[in-house]
Amino acid sequence: NDSFAEMRRGQARELVSDTALVDRIVHAPTTYVLAHEPDVLVEQVRLIEPAPNGRDVRVSVANGAATDQFFVSVVCRNQKGLLSRLTAAIADSGFSVVSASLATWPDDTVLDSFVVVGNSAALDNLKSQLQKSVRGRLRPRRLPGTPPRIEIDNTLHPWHTIMRASGPDRIGLLAMLTYALHDVDVVVHHASVDTAAGNVDDSFEISDANGRKLTDSAAAEIAGAVAALCDPA
Repeated sequence: NDSFAEMRRGQARELVSDTALVDRIVHAPTTYVLAHEPDVLVEQVRLIEPAPNGRDVRVSVANGAATDQFFVSVVCRNQKGLLSRLTAAIADSGFSVVSASLATWPDDTVLDSFVVVGNSAALDNLKSQLQKSVRGRLRPRRLPGTPPRIEIDNTLHPWHTIMRASGPDRIGLLAMLTYALHDVDVVVHHASVDTAAGNVDDSFEISDANGRKLTDSAAAEIAGAVAALCDPA
């Protein structure tokens, strides 16, 4: 994977001459580089420069593969609970997340990309909600129905824990999951969100606040936090 990522970085660097963009490509997280073709990677890092200041939030929306599908990119500064804030804004705007890709640079600039499905008439509201999401207090996200299945694995990644969440898809599920992770002080380094036939199979690369793999007790705490945010019928 590392050699393939370096090859992809090289291909992306050949597409730009701006030194700031080259630096973004060089320092992009490996998991993020692997998730995008070189031309897409270049297009996305262009959204970052110059780096956002304070609570500035940049939102870019492009048409997806279907008439009700959209590719949404959000650039801002990192903060605790950011992914929960963004996914809550998406859910509150009536959109469902089909896939997601996350990247954080050493200067705390964040680029989160989502493929979402929803009504095009609500896109302006979606942009507005995303821009407002970094302000104010982060609120718990509750969800009706049984909690998704949570699996924790410390063998798949050399530095971080991998958490998988699977079960029936619902609008707001990702917002609830990311709030639960925030609530137990878990850091999300990367997320792969996949939805098919009404079911989700989401994978999160996570660590404790110090960047270490989670202990068994911390893993149990995550499952408990997720269950506590679900209201079985």
